[in-house]
Amino acid sequence: MKKVKFSSFTIYDILFYTPFLGVCFLLAYLSYDGWISIVYFAVGAVLTCVLTSLFHELGHIAVGAFTGFKTVGFSFSVFSFDFTGKKVLTFKLNPYAGETEMIPTKEGYFVKRYAACLWGGIVGGGIFSAAIALLYFLTSGAVRGSFAFFPLSFASFLLNALPLVYSGDGYTLKLLRRKDDGENAEKYFAVAHALFKGESFSEMDGALFEKPSPGLFYSRLRAACLMRAEENADKREIVGIVSEAEEDGSAMNFAREIFCACCLIGDDEKASRYEEFSLVNGDDADEIRTLVLKAYRDQDEQYLSVALKTAYALADRCYLKGERKFERKILDFLYENKRIE
Repeated sequence: MKKVKFSSFTIYDILFYTPFLGVCFLLAYLSYDGWISIVYFAVGAVLTCVLTSLFHELGHIAVGAFTGFKTVGFSFSVFSFDFTGKKVLTFKLNPYAGETEMIPTKEGYFVKRYAACLWGGIVGGGIFSAAIALLYFLTSGAVRGSFAFFPLSFASFLLNALPLVYSGDGYTLKLLRRKDDGENAEKYFAVAHALFKGESFSEMDGALFEKPSPGLFYSRLRAACLMRAEENADKREIVGIVSEAEEDGSAMNFAREIFCACCLIGDDEKASRYEEFSLVNGDDADEIRTLVLKAYRDQDEQYLSVALKTAYALADRCYLKGERKFERKILDFLYENKRIE
């Protein structure tokens, strides 16, 4: 089950930022005061980009702490923090400007609280943007050049505050006001909260798994429906969900789970189709379960035996207690070398 993420960075963002970047160079030129100004400008450019992302993510985190959304990880620039029991800090270039992963720990009003978290990031970025703009106008000489990048920070604020691009917070807020998207979000967070409490997919209210409307969180909800069908060993439901996903074009958005489901029901043709996508962007437990299923499908008993031991250990470390239950149930099923009939 994917945790909700706040992130934004696409080619449209780059095009949006370009004129603001031009203003930054103009301001740097106007504040030029000898060669040392170039140093201030370069250092200020790097710090502004990094800190704009950081303050935006901290805004999400701060509001989440008050609204019942627990932060389980966040990243900005090359820094990535994980609070789920793995390494706390790793260094890798994030393809997004920043990203925060959260899980709802309180029940009720999920959409309103999620919207508040989105606004938290927008306000956090806005506060930082206003602060460095003020510093630019309060300082003089070469030092002023270090704050010349405030228009770029302001552009980031606008991109998230306004519904300009699909990946921005403002656009997500716009979608949440729509009836179908709002209902999808409410269901998705209800499922995530239930997993946090320790309920596996089969133990949750069946109403949460009625077919969602196309839109926000659609693919994630369909993936959850598929996992529930796997846990219930419901071949008919699995076949139905996979067929619908292929028809509406959403299958590749949860190809890993489709691969797993097809392995479980013995549909080798479809499993082969999704196999190459099955190890992309997953948690450790998801990845090892996928490898176990591949060995299971290929009837590689020696590898299956070794992989199962590792898979059980990783399943026990799943952050969400309900997901831990689900992973173990599927692994137990594979340990008994069964197929869903």
